[in-house]
Amino acid sequence: MIELKNISKTYTLGNEKIYALKDVNLKIDAGEFVSIIGPSGSGKSTLMNILGCLDVPDDGEYYLDNINVAKLSDDKLAEIRNSKIGFIFQNFNLLPKLTAIENVELPLMYRGINNKQRHERVIKAVESVGLIDRINHRPNELSGGQQQRIAIARAIVGEPDIILADEPTGNLDSKAGKEIMDVLVNLNEMGKTIVLITHDLSISQYGRRIIKMVDGKFLPE
Repeated sequence: MIELKNISKTYTLGNEKIYALKDVNLKIDAGEFVSIIGPSGSGKSTLMNILGCLDVPDDGEYYLDNINVAKLSDDKLAEIRNSKIGFIFQNFNLLPKLTAIENVELPLMYRGINNKQRHERVIKAVESVGLIDRINHRPNELSGGQQQRIAIARAIVGEPDIILADEPTGNLDSKAGKEIMDVLVNLNEMGKTIVLITHDLSISQYGRRIIKMVDGKFLPE
């Protein structure tokens, strides 16, 4: 499903060229749960942005379902982000003025799905994370763990094949963090491909495959 070939990404700091990623190769099959663990500055977030079609590498090739992502237009990339990939972020990224159900509904509105289908999908997604009784609450009326579960519902409402989770437990206590990881494990068991980025060794253990990242490179598995 995912294949990275010799991916490199550099940034310039003053006169110095810094590699965020250097000749990274990676294959992820459909249905896998892969944890990528590394310290701050190891290149994890850059990798996540490339996997999520939010950024492009300087060198190398990224194939998603055998399609070379680098050759796609901005519109096509946006279409992939909205239909094939679900994103979960550390800071939840919920819109504060919208209720939980309105936040979950947003991706479907962008896709022009009619009201009836939107409502059915949203209810199904919110039920799957166990928060149907909170659908009319705004983010500030929800705990951190509840906000992240609503964010997961938003990520899966478009029925993507891939879930990219960037430090999804980073702002949560251990109990809420475990609840979030249990939701991700359940999604994986339902067939979703999960790529988890974390610096937390205990959280990485939820993955079926763990890849360690240091200084823009993967350590041998």
